[in-house]
Amino acid sequence: MEETTSYIEILIDSLKQKKAVLIKIKEENHKQADIANKEDFKLEEFEDTITQKDSLIKQIGVIDDGFNIVYDRIRNTLIKEKDKYKDKIIELKHLVSEIAELSVSIQVEEQKNKSAIERKLSSYKKHIKQFKTSKKTATSYYKNMNNQSDSQSYFVDKKN
Repeated sequence: MEETTSYIEILIDSLKQKKAVLIKIKEENHKQADIANKEDFKLEEFEDTITQKDSLIKQIGVIDDGFNIVYDRIRNTLIKEKDKYKDKIIELKHLVSEIAELSVSIQVEEQKNKSAIERKLSSYKKHIKQFKTSKKTATSYYKNMNNQSDSQSYFVDKKN
C-alpha cells in the first residue's frame, strides 16, 4: 500500500509538472500572438518563441513517458483497490481534466496564431510582388527612355 501511495504521488506530481509546462506554452502562444499582430513583425522574435515552445513540448514528452511507466506499474492495483485510493484518483482525474482543458485552449490559440501569421506573410508576399512589378516597370521605362534618346540623336545627326 505504501508503495502504491508513493507511485500515486509521483503521478500527481507528474501531472502538476505537465500543467505548469502547458501554462508556459500558453504564455509563449500569447507572445506569438502579440508578435504576429504588431505592425513591425520581427521574424526572429517569432522564431525564438517557436524554439522555446519546442523545448517545452520535449519536456512534456519526457513527463508523459515517466507518467506512463509509473501508471503501468500501479494500474491494476488502482483498478482493484479503487475505493482505497478514491481521493487520490479524484485528484488525478481533476488534474487530467485541467490538462485537457489547457490543451484544447492551446490548440485554439495555435490555430489563431497560424491564421495571423498566414495573413502577415500574405501581406508581405503582396508587398514583394508589388515591389517587383514596380521595379520591372521602372526598369522597362528607363530602358525605353534610353532607347528613345539614341533614336532622336540619330535623326538629329542625319539632318546635319
